[in-house]
Amino acid sequence: ILLRGYQARQTYLYAHLSDTARTAAAEWRITMINITNCGHDSHHRIPCDIEHKDGLPEYLLLIVKTSAWFQIQNRRMTTEPNMVILFDKHTYIHYGCPHPDYNDDWIHFTLDE
Repeated sequence: ILLRGYQARQTYLYAHLSDTARTAAAEWRITMINITNCGHDSHHRIPCDIEHKDGLPEYLLLIVKTSAWFQIQNRRMTTEPNMVILFDKHTYIHYGCPHPDYNDDWIHFTLDE
């Protein structure tokens, strides 16, 4: 409903622009974020070891609430709690945690391109 309202306002505003402003607006690229899947307060069992060898067909945003490790360019990096990481589409993803309390929020999304 909120998106429909937003799109309706955009259509109304576009219809009431001058020809010059309408031409400029048509050249702007409006990118929409499409959430395909998400999870909040996800707890994982010990040991948490998640790997996507071929990546995912969409972007992955992780909001990690506990300490964790990430395998990035053949290096294992340890991170502190309350960090965010964004993975590109079709990118190797490997992360986990040796502790029983791993917790994150995650969002899979695409962009209108």
